[in-house]
Amino acid sequence: MSKADALDEAKGWLRRLSRDDVERLSGRLAMAERGQFGRRPVTEAVAEAGRPFAHPFYWAAFVLIGSPE
Repeated sequence: MSKADALDEAKGWLRRLSRDDVERLSGRLAMAERGQFGRRPVTEAVAEAGRPFAHPFYWAAFVLIGSPE
């Protein structure tokens, strides 16, 4: 798998991560919903949809620098 494909896969995983997955993996969903993982809180619509990290605020900053291979 290329670096670009791995980054795309990781971003997709984060966007699709459900509320239940987050609780099961880390037990920190309350912190994420209060915005403690960033400067802005998760939007109401995203939090209600059950995908707390679907907003680009949480994954868009991850970019590949250098060769994509």
